[in-house]
Amino acid sequence: MDFDDLTAKISRNTKMLLLCNPHNPVGRVWKRHELEQLGRICVANDILLIADEIHDDIIYSGHHHYPIANLGEELANNTITLSSPGKTFNLQGMQMGYAIIPEPSIKKVFSDQLARNWVHLYNPLTIEATRAAYQEGEEWLNDLLAYLEQNRDHLVDYIHKNIPGIDVIVPDGTYICWLDCRALSLSQVELRDLMTNKAKVGLNDGMSFGTGGEGFQRLNFACPGSTLEEGLQRISDAVKGLSQQK
Repeated sequence: MDFDDLTAKISRNTKMLLLCNPHNPVGRVWKRHELEQLGRICVANDILLIADEIHDDIIYSGHHHYPIANLGEELANNTITLSSPGKTFNLQGMQMGYAIIPEPSIKKVFSDQLARNWVHLYNPLTIEATRAAYQEGEEWLNDLLAYLEQNRDHLVDYIHKNIPGIDVIVPDGTYICWLDCRALSLSQVELRDLMTNKAKVGLNDGMSFGTGGEGFQRLNFACPGSTLEEGLQRISDAVKGLSQQK
């Protein structure tokens, strides 16, 4: 994190900070000292911290996820943690999410707003699916993590060896990979055309994440290895086709 830049951008009108941990789209799992420093900045400036930790179960070897609200009582009382079993257990269709809010006054404001918006009602099937995922899904999750890490490592190795012009930001967590395609020297429109119409793969366009995403694409590798292999081969063929056109 660039704390100097963050501090410089804080003004008296800054009321809230959104933290994504693990980060989407780069897959960065923030270190404890980074989270502690971020927390100190928020507390010192009376900034409410909203922590999106929906990918917190998908962490790879050598990395550890620290829920920021667990790093001290003062920080916990200044944090709303948002999560869901949807990403990890593929339950997005259940539309289940939850908030952890230790500070009663913040919880009341949050709960009152949910009630006004009518977004706080869950059906019994959703509740039971969430319970089953968290209480009975550990073995399945461990198998999933091993498979995803294998996919991630293959993806990184394949791109480094076979697709010049595309670099990979290796994710510490999540099942998405941020592809740096800037060396291909394509406009964003040309890059989208390359992936969608020539490679015929459905990636997320980097510009949907803001201007800093120009020249990037996001690839979801939570799929069968055979599907990933086919997609990578298609991208490789499309990139080779560019050099042949020149």
